[in-house]
Amino acid sequence: MKFVLIYPEIRSSFPNYSGGYSEGIASMLTTLREAGHQVKLIHLTQIGHIDKHHIVNQIKEFAPELVGFSSMSPNYRHARTINHFIKSELAVKTVIGGCHAQFSPIKVLNDGFDFVCIGEGEAILPPLFAAIESGQENDIQFPGILTKKYPSLISPEKCTVNDLNTLPIPDRSFFDYPALRESLERQAQFMAGRGCPFECTYCANKIRNQMFGTYKTRMKNPQRFIEEIRGVLQQHSFIDNIFFQDDILPLNKAWFAEFASLYEKDVKLPFACNIHPTLINEEVMQMLKNMGCLSIQIGVESGCERVRTAILNRRMTNEDIISRVKMCEHFGIKVATFNMLGNYSETFDEALATIKLNAKLGPVRAYSTIFIPYPGTSINQLCNENSAYISGAEPEDFPEYTEEPILKTPDFPPEKVVFLKNWFAVLIRLYKCFPEETVDKILHRKRFPFKLINKVTKMARPWAIRLYLGIYVKFRNRFK
Repeated sequence: MKFVLIYPEIRSSFPNYSGGYSEGIASMLTTLREAGHQVKLIHLTQIGHIDKHHIVNQIKEFAPELVGFSSMSPNYRHARTINHFIKSELAVKTVIGGCHAQFSPIKVLNDGFDFVCIGEGEAILPPLFAAIESGQENDIQFPGILTKKYPSLISPEKCTVNDLNTLPIPDRSFFDYPALRESLERQAQFMAGRGCPFECTYCANKIRNQMFGTYKTRMKNPQRFIEEIRGVLQQHSFIDNIFFQDDILPLNKAWFAEFASLYEKDVKLPFACNIHPTLINEEVMQMLKNMGCLSIQIGVESGCERVRTAILNRRMTNEDIISRVKMCEHFGIKVATFNMLGNYSETFDEALATIKLNAKLGPVRAYSTIFIPYPGTSINQLCNENSAYISGAEPEDFPEYTEEPILKTPDFPPEKVVFLKNWFAVLIRLYKCFPEETVDKILHRKRFPFKLINKVTKMARPWAIRLYLGIYVKFRNRFK
């Protein structure tokens, strides 16, 4: 059977974005190909380059029996638009998977998709393909496949892959691999496993853990994973650093100890990874250092303990985070932080606490995003129950987390949220260089021109403004 997968991965904040490697997509397509199916990937990375007629012509030329989509919530609008156009031009059925479809299946079906894939494609799609080949796709209810006729999920334990070692090593050639964003930075990205046991209210993993009885943390065999890494390095000699995409790389202590020993001996390329702050300890840091880890990324998300614990369900204190980051510095490992602004019920001062905490942490990079309560998450349910959306902003189409806020927040109007997001790095420097009271006083002025600055920032090149102010603050602090 022939299958085309369309992957819209649009990043409006990166005008020349060339896309990133997706382990899930590469693994699924490799699995289907090894099962005897002919598969093709259409990877869309720039909104200005979405030529619907060209997409339809590619589909006509390949002549598939099924067209698929993989989409996160911010890019669902693009998937829906392309699907409508395909349906108007071709008599072909379409299936969609990814987080958005999994957590809003009825709406997605009503938007014109024939099938919704709930779970992991390697486990779910082969039975559907067999039914399509025999003409029985409308008569059978499949685990992990929802239709208008069968809109309820059955056999959730069959919707995931229990043993990742039964899957083939993903073939990266489905992507234009040398042209991907990380490839241009001489980086290769890998995933050691799937799943996360933490239950952050804004994350898809919590609902997945509830939805699938078998959606536990699963890891690849360490030796097999090392062979996968070495194979990619041999095939792409330009790679000189690695990033592990796992939510938490050293989650399983025994697994990580074995993998760390093998990586140190057989690979030892510089790398970065994600880790939960509560899992940072001297033993893990020593293993990371021995492996050649340059930096780790942690989720701070909010510098206000009320927001972080009561709203986001990340149970750690500011002092915990500060002490763990200091431990990383002791081992010579740099730290980058993830932060969200405009959280549900967050005030302006609570958002400033996030900036102040980052000023104390001194991360090598502090990523800031505007909070979006994506469908399926418990925070989304909380926002719906409390009518927390700005009037007219109920997210029929979820925006990217770099755009405008969609939540009402007390004492924290949208212009302030956008300002803090755009100037996050500069404000960290200001709080490091000047007394907190001085910066607070300026930002709390009644006539502080948040809207005007946002307008100018949008018109000008934000990076140039930030660079100028960063240099100014640095030298002002040095010579004052």
